[in-house]
Amino acid sequence: MKSVNRKLMVLAVIILCIGLAGCYYLFVLTPINDMVQEYDITILEERLDIANARRGQLENMKRVIAENSGRTRDLIADYNNLQNEMHELYELMGETLDYQITFDEPTMDANVVRRNIHLNFSVPNYTMARGILEKLQKGKYKCLLKDISFAVEVNRTAGVAGVHANVTVVYYEGISDEAKAAGLASYGGGAAEGTE
Repeated sequence: MKSVNRKLMVLAVIILCIGLAGCYYLFVLTPINDMVQEYDITILEERLDIANARRGQLENMKRVIAENSGRTRDLIADYNNLQNEMHELYELMGETLDYQITFDEPTMDANVVRRNIHLNFSVPNYTMARGILEKLQKGKYKCLLKDISFAVEVNRTAGVAGVHANVTVVYYEGISDEAKAAGLASYGGGAAEGTE
């Protein structure tokens, strides 16, 4: 009788262990694996949605810039118009969260001086970035926007948290024959290395 009880006890323990293992697999391990798989898919879907939204906004902005790039304005300022150009940029950059402006040396070609100004700025959304670029393009002084790039800062809960934009603005300035003969450095003090 003792051997039968012992065998039943061992069998009961084995069945209990198999049952516990099955319950662990069914009620703990499987739901955790399902949640991990769902979480990974959710992240990929969020990234895809953000990438599609960004692509749509960029295409729209490129279309608007392309439509407006053929427009000409009458005012090509005289050489060394940096103070007026900086005033215009300062007004536009007041709408940003932060900005940085750097300058290249002005270059002369025939009677035209090109002044490259590199802008890096952050705004809350694409609409504001687009507005700033449109205002630059439609500004008082003749310029060309090039090397435009955007980076999006994403917050998981709030979505797009900010847009960082980089653009090179090329301002065109006219130069007289006297100034051309004297060279850029002796006429107007050369390149600007800061803001005025």
